Amino acid sequence: MPKRASAKIDVSAGHTAIKEIVDRRQREGDLDIDELVRDDPIENPIHVVRHVVSHHRVPAWVVEHDVIAALWVLAYVRKHCSHRPEEVDRLEATLLEMGVQRKIAMARMAPPLGVAGRRGVEARILRARAERQGLPRSEQAERAHRLQKAKLAHGSAKAEAAWYDRNALKLWECAKHLAAARVEIEDLIDDDLAESFIGLRRCVRAIDEMRWPLKPEMFPELREIAWWGGEILEALDAPGFGLARSKVEDKLAPVAEMLRRYRAVIDR
Repeated sequence: MPKRASAKIDVSAGHTAIKEIVDRRQREGDLDIDELVRDDPIENPIHVVRHVVSHHRVPAWVVEHDVIAALWVLAYVRKHCSHRPEEVDRLEATLLEMGVQRKIAMARMAPPLGVAGRRGVEARILRARAERQGLPRSEQAERAHRLQKAKLAHGSAKAEAAWYDRNALKLWECAKHLAAARVEIEDLIDDDLAESFIGLRRCVRAIDEMRWPLKPEMFPELREIAWWGGEILEALDAPGFGLARSKVEDKLAPVAEMLRRYRAVIDR
């Protein structure tokens, strides 16, 4: 596995990147700014990056600039802060995917990764995708897997579209109720689980009104709703969240049933 490249960054530059995100969010009216500044951002750089990943109620250009700044924050964390490497890797991968979705030039994302240009960024993205899918961490493994999936995509896409046509509204309603239930267990969950609830709420809000027949453009949001729902269900199964689970059991059961049906179609 290739050794991970890293950017050169000192403490001062890391603090500057954090302040840049906070100042921009305050200036541009981030509706979730209280969440960002509840703890000292300089002392909690990972929290700042999580905010960039999860909170998008700002102009699109703000998110685009924050993606680059947050990558610099992660470079600073890797060099100078105590951290969990797997979490930093996950956040980095998420930021890079956000950059791809928002058509940020890969050359802009290269410096905070410590790689040379577009190819270096693309390699980092593909390796992360391979790892998430349980493949060897290499571009070649990811490309081979993607090619195989493409061969199967035509038939599975038809099955997925048919399932959404019958069940999308019910899935969305169940997810909406679960996302709203976060307030009932706010004091019983950790930051990671709270971020999953926030991610689910963001996806639910992104689908304001469903129109039939559903268009394929809506499928990514529906897939993300299913993904966040699965993350929440899995997390709440942990022993430490027994009380939280009991308080929202009535919201979890419908989601679990919808996901069981969903996976029966999508995973076959």
